[in-house]
Amino acid sequence: AGRNVERLASATEKLEQLAIDEARVEQCVCNIRDEGEVRELMRLANSSFGALDLLVNNAGGQFPSPASKISSKGWHAVIETNLTGTFYCCREAYDASLGERGGAIV
Repeated sequence: AGRNVERLASATEKLEQLAIDEARVEQCVCNIRDEGEVRELMRLANSSFGALDLLVNNAGGQFPSPASKISSKGWHAVIETNLTGTFYCCREAYDASLGERGGAIV
């Protein structure tokens, strides 16, 4: 999943080339800052694969800059992605299946 359609398509293509045996690659455009999009992502993952076993939180962003130079907009973008987005993903993955079946969140 990712919010940039072009990068998502490129990553999907590369993963499909690396897929072993009957491994399947699915893609879904999702902005993790949007609670509804994250909920839909987890619903799609459950319907496509039966359930979730693992969530890897690897989205993130930052603006390498002295604190005095970071705008409020930049600060909120980092917090929304790195903290709020991670929280949404963890909560929705847990609610979708990890809470009931177990699994791992990284």
